[in-house]
Amino acid sequence: MRREEIEQPVLTEDTSPTLAPKPWYEAEGDITEQPWLASATDLLIAWHPEVAIPVGAPQSADWNRYFQHAGVPVQRAATPSQHATPAKEPWSTAAASIAVDTLFRFIRAIESMDVDLAMECVSANYHTMLNDIDVDRDALRLRLDAMIDSWRGPELRIALTEIPDPVFHLNGILIRAVLQVDHRDKNSSSLLTSLLSYVVWFTEDRENLWLIRSLSVVD
Repeated sequence: MRREEIEQPVLTEDTSPTLAPKPWYEAEGDITEQPWLASATDLLIAWHPEVAIPVGAPQSADWNRYFQHAGVPVQRAATPSQHATPAKEPWSTAAASIAVDTLFRFIRAIESMDVDLAMECVSANYHTMLNDIDVDRDALRLRLDAMIDSWRGPELRIALTEIPDPVFHLNGILIRAVLQVDHRDKNSSSLLTSLLSYVVWFTEDRENLWLIRSLSVVD
């Protein structure tokens, strides 16, 4: 803006005209803040006034005192007693040994073609499924009689192909048994070898008496 636009002549007592600044003009280097002016920052601050706390409402110090002891202390896990009795392990060497011995007695009885002796190794609660057919203890006896009749002869030999490896279960002991049966075929008179695979389930019918509860055929 030109100086002559912001200055106007003023008559003094000696009637000589002088130039005086207009009311809204401020000389350079002498700027004062006008109360009616507002900056952008002032406008922003106006949109976020401080929250007025009603009279009688809890003050910040009151809230701090209220929550000071509200935290729940962390409880450490209780350390186990040094004299606590350990949980009983499901594995029992004695029970496994008895189950294996029962299996061998069962096999030797069949090899000797003595069904009555073999059935002494079978539980009174024997039960299994074979081709969707229920097989109880009496049905097992009939099947053993038929098998021995088909194998009968001086060449009959029955043995396990693997060392028994008992596996403990909540309901008893399981043993995978693969029987190798050497016998003479009655029709062809030739020597044959058959492999029969079973999962044998043993249960403790009486104390320290583990008997065969089930013979499940495994393909």
